[in-house]
Amino acid sequence: MDDGREGLRIARLFRKYRVGLDVRRCDLEALCEEDFIECFDSDLMEPGYTALIQRCPDGLGGGIIALQPGQDGGRRRFSIAHELGHYHIPKHRGLEGYCADRDMRARPADANQREWEANDFATELLMPRKLFAEDARKLDVSIESAVKLGAADWYDVSIMAAAWRIVQLTREPAAVVVSADGKVEWMYRSDAFRLPLTERGQYLHADTLAAAAFRDQTAMPRVQEVDRTAWLDGRVEVPGTLLESTHLIRSLGQVVSLLWLTETEGELGDGRD
Repeated sequence: MDDGREGLRIARLFRKYRVGLDVRRCDLEALCEEDFIECFDSDLMEPGYTALIQRCPDGLGGGIIALQPGQDGGRRRFSIAHELGHYHIPKHRGLEGYCADRDMRARPADANQREWEANDFATELLMPRKLFAEDARKLDVSIESAVKLGAADWYDVSIMAAAWRIVQLTREPAAVVVSADGKVEWMYRSDAFRLPLTERGQYLHADTLAAAAFRDQTAMPRVQEVDRTAWLDGRVEVPGTLLESTHLIRSLGQVVSLLWLTETEGELGDGRD
């Protein structure tokens, strides 16, 4: 077993024995209660961390998870699940310290593998691969789909997390792009999306829906066709249609874009519910 997927392995065991493989919404409150872990928001608006876990010093188990206040429901749940990853992954047991927002976005290629493992654990715990992929396969690659899957009566996660998971599991050429202040902050592409996109740190093309969301402060969750050169290198011949949908996070000054490259225009509105 690759150490980089230890979080995934532990989360699958965790769900199998404590949650159930066919449960969409994971009851984090019940899990924390079973583990004698208390979750609470910090008294400080800017505590210097997104989340942290402290174990009881007696070595008998239990502890606390402290959270930066103001996180919405889905984001807060991911932060708690991330810290539960640190708590349950065996080689993290001696880990101490704070987790910042960047740690919640850690990827396999990043230097801090423990944060990636905790994210892997949280993702699998909240959005189990097999179940989520089956649900997402029935939907378009769009923010509307991320809203549906992220709802409290489904997986109860943030729209950003649901959008990222859709892209991670889809067989379609798709990408999720998060922008701030009119510039690309980070992105993630599906295995089938092999074309270069606007690079990190670059300003958005004016013809993207993301740029329009910043200008108008209005998101467009339904997929709409956009000029392919707004996101892709115009010198590259790209067949098909590029579709974009957006979600505006006003509190963070961010726009989440889901990009979907279809082979033909007929794929849009192909009857998937």
